[in-house]
Amino acid sequence: MANSIPRQGRDLPARLVARGARDKTGPTRRDCLAALAGSGLGIAAAGAAAASDDRLRDYIRMRGALDDRLVVGDMCGQYYAVIDDEIVPLFGVLSATFTRWRAGPDGTWWRSSFEHAYYTDNDSGEVLDEWRNPVNGKVCKVPVWTSQPALCVLEPDLSTHLAKALPAGSFMEDKVISMETLGADRVVLERVKASSEFPGAKRPYRYGELVTLRAPAAALRQSDSARVPCSVSFTNVSGYRPWMQMDAQQPGHLMAQGAGDYGAALDALPAVWLKATKRLNPAWWADPARSIEALFPPR
Repeated sequence: MANSIPRQGRDLPARLVARGARDKTGPTRRDCLAALAGSGLGIAAAGAAAASDDRLRDYIRMRGALDDRLVVGDMCGQYYAVIDDEIVPLFGVLSATFTRWRAGPDGTWWRSSFEHAYYTDNDSGEVLDEWRNPVNGKVCKVPVWTSQPALCVLEPDLSTHLAKALPAGSFMEDKVISMETLGADRVVLERVKASSEFPGAKRPYRYGELVTLRAPAAALRQSDSARVPCSVSFTNVSGYRPWMQMDAQQPGHLMAQGAGDYGAALDALPAVWLKATKRLNPAWWADPARSIEALFPPR
């Protein structure tokens, strides 16, 4: 296929090659588009680049913001044990995510974020301290789950990876698999797959998630908006968590479903989540963005 491209579309101007030699990074995406402009491929390449930029811009405004604001997500869900062809209700979950976005080099974007979640009783909706496992009857101490703040890189093709290399034996894939306008909404389908190996474990811990983002298409067409209202729903599957005290030979896996929004106000998060956080983490609550700001590279 490469030989079918006109020579002027394959060769970069000498000034771009020289510039790449000086900065040791090679020609940028913008340089390549400029070089193609003189060939018959230039118009097509520019159109494809514009479409790609629109998709990137839409995605960031749905899940975050083009400016430096803290974007809060709130989600509620339900966890199940899936055993053969039966789902067994286990507990609920109330989660909040805290994210900042910042433009990076060569069309990438940096995302610094963390998540704070509570597991809740199916009947009362209150945060669980102890929980009786309905699969085996064991009484389990229930943790409060807070992810470590992480810095991720969003590529122009809408794939995401961690800024730091994963440990040996670990894997993560996060990418947008579809972005379409359906009726009045822009709908994004995203897929996450991850696995990690732990010493002494017979098999890797695996996690998979399917995410659907939905935002008004009319709002996305307003080019001056830094972000738009966006709802989110998800389904995930994973191995049993250690704190659940499942027997090593217990068949099945965990499944969760849930929904929420990006762009929530802090004081509008669920009352149960707010009450528990202000009681357990009063210092952290005063500035939830502090732990993620330090992860960004220097400006």
